[in-house]
Amino acid sequence: GVYGFASETNYQRLAADGFNCIQLYGSLALKGREKSAEPLQDLLAGMDLIQQSGLKLIFSLKDQFPHHPSARGEFGEARGIDAVSDAVVKTVRNHPALLAWYVSDEEPRDKIPEVLGLRTRISNIDPWNPTWTLTYRYEDLPRYGVSGDIIGVDPYPINERHEPQSITKVREAMSAANSTGLPCWVVPQIFNWGIYHLSDDPASFRASRFPTLGEMRAMPLYAAMLGARGFVFY
Repeated sequence: GVYGFASETNYQRLAADGFNCIQLYGSLALKGREKSAEPLQDLLAGMDLIQQSGLKLIFSLKDQFPHHPSARGEFGEARGIDAVSDAVVKTVRNHPALLAWYVSDEEPRDKIPEVLGLRTRISNIDPWNPTWTLTYRYEDLPRYGVSGDIIGVDPYPINERHEPQSITKVREAMSAANSTGLPCWVVPQIFNWGIYHLSDDPASFRASRFPTLGEMRAMPLYAAMLGARGFVFY
């Protein structure tokens, strides 16, 4: 799969390029070709488009915590962060496009209880679709593993153009992931770190680079050799 953007054109392009699933940070903003006045119906219409494109969705609820500024406390008739999460899971759980729930995105160790709480709420309502939790803080593993059914790690070895590049980051990440005893969906790097500096430091962007095609192949292949079961590129 791939971390992607919500548009029918994008879904079709990804499916044509061989992907079979997509993770959308903006899952709660899904809609069909026309937006309605009912957010929950819009979610289902948006997932219909994903299904029609031949993809599955990893649905993101990773912001549904009180400490997140983008947490949704209102959604349709639901009021309160937990109530919104519950309403969404009840609405989406049986949709054929749903693959898994994304319950955390690099949360620090002290937030593990909150992630575990969200994971438990989701699984109590929907025990059929797994939860995926992600960390780059490998020192938090294996304890972080309680927060999901599937563990995710995101080693990004390709940084500045003139720095030594080493695939050992993939080995270190997979070793930590395997300590949980959970299946692992790894997140290989296909982005340029410099994009985060483009607006305030264009020279830094020009000094950095994207992974090469060979590197894009090597990262998931090495992760597969070390036990990765899924690959969701970022």
